[in-house]
Amino acid sequence: MESNYQAPEYIETFKLTMFSDFKSFLQNIKISIKLIAGENNTIAISILRKKIDPEIRKYVPKIANESLEAQKQRLYARMQGSQVIFSSNPKKSNGMDVESYSTVIQAFND
Repeated sequence: MESNYQAPEYIETFKLTMFSDFKSFLQNIKISIKLIAGENNTIAISILRKKIDPEIRKYVPKIANESLEAQKQRLYARMQGSQVIFSSNPKKSNGMDVESYSTVIQAFND
């Protein structure tokens, strides 16, 4: 990334989901967040939270005057806990949630 003008576009390409690698996610967006937010933790946390899937974000509440580092640590702990739960669930062990549907097929002879 060449400048802070490209940072918002760069950040838009990333999203943290239950299947994401947390460390890779942070490595990819931390410089862009720093360029945009500077030393303002409120803005940095806001940008970070916007890129987190709502299923994860709802378990990591906002805390007033929290540092970005503290937010990342709480988020990392949540991701670690979620991945353990997810990987221990045999129904979802293949990483896909697939539902089956039955349907009746009728053939008409003219």
